[in-house]
Amino acid sequence: MVMPRINLIKKKSRPRTRNKDIQQAIYQDKRWIRLRNYIRKETPLCYDCEVLGITKLGDEVHHIIPWETGKNQEEKERLAFDIDNLVHLCSSCHHKRHNQLRGWIKKHI
Repeated sequence: MVMPRINLIKKKSRPRTRNKDIQQAIYQDKRWIRLRNYIRKETPLCYDCEVLGITKLGDEVHHIIPWETGKNQEEKERLAFDIDNLVHLCSSCHHKRHNQLRGWIKKHI
């Protein structure tokens, strides 16, 4: 008995963009890894939940001012590795912050 052959549709691979390359470089940088681990250790609770009186562990380190908004490589790195530009958030608060940022961008651009 011959089994039928299933042809799977292959996803077309998109070429990497310069922004993706920069993003990869930032998040794989040893400075970022050390800084992220430091924030997680020193402030283990979600900042936004804590403000509301909720005790919840943080999951993600968030850039308050997105480092991608830097006008050049030097400014991007300054924003990416600035400890005062980072906050530890739980996944839901991180998601909320990004949605708020997207809403702000749509209104102002």
